[in-house]
Amino acid sequence: MKTLFFVLIFAALALSGSGQTPLFPAEGLRIRSQQISEAGDAKLVLANTSRQNFPSGKWRLYFNSPELKIVESDTVRAFAERVNGDMFRITPRARFPELRPGDSVVLRINLRRKNKTDSPSGFYLVWNSQPQKGYAVQDVRFLVPPYTEKKSKPWQR
Repeated sequence: MKTLFFVLIFAALALSGSGQTPLFPAEGLRIRSQQISEAGDAKLVLANTSRQNFPSGKWRLYFNSPELKIVESDTVRAFAERVNGDMFRITPRARFPELRPGDSVVLRINLRRKNKTDSPSGFYLVWNSQPQKGYAVQDVRFLVPPYTEKKSKPWQR
């Protein structure tokens, strides 16, 4: 009888651990990116729009992009690496700040962008404690720089 009791307790704990809630709601993360030069210099802004702090670590941000590198001076805060094909992951480092509600962090990046479809997209957040589960970040926008609008041809609009 004791064995059955312990088996039931263990099963209940195992099942309750599989439905863990995330440390931070992905809906509370806003991502903006904007190319700031024709050479590919850009900025990626992560902002906390929730009512709780976004942790400085224990997460990874996955997304799709043809090419992306974090500018060397910002690599003390985060590291970007190609996972496979056009899938990348940003991993925070020791100097990545905890974001309080309303705070944001700007990462200077370099990306190869020939048109809008080359913009980083498909962002989702993965917690280190739940590596098998991704949480989609919905509030993502790539801001088009003014110099690209002037050069666009009628068939590219």
